Amino acid sequence: MKLFIMSPRLATTARKLLKQESFDAIYAHHYEGLLVASFARRCARVHTPIIFDSHTLLGSELSYYFPGFLNAPVTWLGEILDGRLIRYADAIISVSDEISNFYTSSAKPEFPILTATNGVENDKFIQASASGGNTSPVRIVFAGNLSGYQGFGLLITAFRKIHQNRQDIELIIAAPEADTVLAAMGIDNPRDEGILVCSDGFSELPRILASADIATNPRTACPGIPQKLLNYMAAGLPTVSFEGSSAILVHEQTGLIVPNGNIDEFAAAIIRLADAEDLRLRLGSAARALVEAEYTWEQVAATFERVIRMLRPQEADK
Repeated sequence: MKLFIMSPRLATTARKLLKQESFDAIYAHHYEGLLVASFARRCARVHTPIIFDSHTLLGSELSYYFPGFLNAPVTWLGEILDGRLIRYADAIISVSDEISNFYTSSAKPEFPILTATNGVENDKFIQASASGGNTSPVRIVFAGNLSGYQGFGLLITAFRKIHQNRQDIELIIAAPEADTVLAAMGIDNPRDEGILVCSDGFSELPRILASADIATNPRTACPGIPQKLLNYMAAGLPTVSFEGSSAILVHEQTGLIVPNGNIDEFAAAIIRLADAEDLRLRLGSAARALVEAEYTWEQVAATFERVIRMLRPQEADK
């Protein structure tokens, strides 16, 4: 629906707007935004610069949307697209130095490429600090979509290992599609297995995180920074994460990082935090302090304005 219905509708709307108004730039979110913006600009016959906001690389993500036996060719295709689609952009803002360095290696020297890590709405998460008061049960949380690349299946496997011996630890899943995905895994009665499902939207996320003690990030690959990780840290929660998506986490300082795909170590790290309230509080407090100091939308906005001035130097003189 997104690719064949929503994207064409968005391109049509963008084309109409570009013909009606004189914009300074087009902000293109992810590859879908880049393709939509390029098509709309061409149809409107304008030269408004496109700023491509890159949150991941197709070479690392595209294979999750196809059957496993196609992993190798789809990954190869994703890597080719990563190198070629940027020709439709006039500047790039990426969420990590890893992504910026990738584009720098294939772009012209004068092509504007800046890193602007994701921001987080810190004020919304003030109420959600590591509780310390929830002694029984200890609650771990996963929040976000349940696409294959999120590693949700790994989390469920790890939690089942935990729940065999520790009924005092519960798992909160904050995702609208959780019941359907769990049913497909053979879990028809989540509560019987210590799993609580929250289908509320983002507005309720601070409250949900406030009820948890430990956050989980089971994704094994992410060139950028998972937004859930920033939200967890803003909520003052210690996070257990696989190393492939640990991004700004520092092991033993703001969270616990385990080797990719090692379910036993993932489960052990959760149990370690569940049994050490002082460690949870220390890691969670350090995590919140970090995002408050370095990961705000104000900083992202400043980088965006800098790119605008690079593309339209006449605006800088006003």
